[in-house]
Amino acid sequence: MDSISEQKKYLSENLIVESLRMYDSNREDIKAFLQAKCGNVIAEYLNKKAWVDDSNNDTRVFLLREKKTRKIVFYYALNCGILFKELNTIKMSMIEQKCVDGLRRTILESERKMNR
Repeated sequence: MDSISEQKKYLSENLIVESLRMYDSNREDIKAFLQAKCGNVIAEYLNKKAWVDDSNNDTRVFLLREKKTRKIVFYYALNCGILFKELNTIKMSMIEQKCVDGLRRTILESERKMNR
C-alpha cells in the first residue's frame, strides 16, 4: 500500500466513523478500549471524561471502528469551546461599560449622519 489513495481506499473500506453518543451501547463499548503503549492517559480520557464532555458540548468525540468486528480502533476529539468561553468571560466595571456604550452610541450617530 504505497499511495495515499490506496491508503484512503483501504481505510474507507475497513473503518467506520460514528459520534460517541450515536448509540447508548457505546457507553459500554468504550470500556473495552485499551491503549497499546505509553501509559493509559488516552484510554482513561475516553473511559472517564469523554461522554460527559461530549454531552456538555465541550468536546465532540468520534469513534473509529473496524467494520467487520465493530471493535474501536481509535478515537478523536474536537474541542473548540474553550475559545468561546474565554471570549465570554470579559467583565467590565460600570465605568468601562458606560464608556463603551457611549462610544457605541457616538459611532452609530456618526454613521446615521453620514447616511443622510
